[in-house]
Amino acid sequence: MDATTGYIIVIITLTVIILLLIIIWTISVFTAPAVSAPISEEAPYGVYPGTDANTLNTCGSSGTEPCIFPATSLGQSVTTCISFGDKCEAFVYTASLQTVKLVTLTATAFTNPLSDLYVKNVVDTT
Repeated sequence: MDATTGYIIVIITLTVIILLLIIIWTISVFTAPAVSAPISEEAPYGVYPGTDANTLNTCGSSGTEPCIFPATSLGQSVTTCISFGDKCEAFVYTASLQTVKLVTLTATAFTNPLSDLYVKNVVDTT
């Protein structure tokens, strides 16, 4: 075996390793966490850091506008959600944009490192 054959084997091996790393990275980026139950059963909201979801389009005078509002803090986001009652099952707070949006949980959540998804805990009164 000459030097050229050795280099070719090394290049092929490195290429395969790089392709495997790209596949693993792609799977981890596009795999969203399941939004089935909040993380903490005692807190009023379960939080999913780095997660986003589809905006509800049931706000405004027409009832078809996106439910996105200014919020300078997480507390203000919670107050906004509470003001919508049962309509707000979950919301996404984006601190860098100072916005809160009411979201639907019927669609799959997706990764967004700038946002955090907050899901209302269901309190069992029985």
